Amino acid sequence: ENSVNTANPAKGKGGFKGLFLDSYNQHFPSVPVFVGEYHSPGAMDLRGDLEDILALAADPSNQLTGISFFEFQVRYDKGGDEMKFGIFGLGERAISQVAIGAPTAMTGTGAYPVWCLRPMLEINRVNERCREVEWNV
Repeated sequence: ENSVNTANPAKGKGGFKGLFLDSYNQHFPSVPVFVGEYHSPGAMDLRGDLEDILALAADPSNQLTGISFFEFQVRYDKGGDEMKFGIFGLGERAISQVAIGAPTAMTGTGAYPVWCLRPMLEINRVNERCREVEWNV
C-alpha cells in the first residue's frame, strides 16, 4: 500500500480526485493508496468535503482505502503555513495538568498544562464548523 498527503479538497477544481486519484488508478490499478494527512484548510464546507473524500474511499472502483484527518490541534512549534491545519488551537487558560514521565528542566515537576481548546476559524464560522466537526460523533 502507498500513502500520500494532500491539502486539496476531495473534488472539484484542484481536487484530490482530479489532481491525483484518477491518474493513480490508471498507473497503479492494483496498489491501494491511503491519505496519511488529509485536510483542506480552505474548504468552506468541511462536512461536505469529508463526506466526499470518505465516499471516494468507500468506492471499490478506485484504490483509495482511507484517510487520516490532519490535524486536530495546531502545531505552534512549526509556525507559518502549518498554523492553517489545526481544527483547534489552545485557549487562554489551562484547565488541568498531566504528569508524563520524569521531571524535566522545563516544568521541574514532570507535569504539563492541559489547555482548553478553541476553534481556529473566523468568528462568524466558529459555531457552524463546530457543528460540522461534531456531526455524528
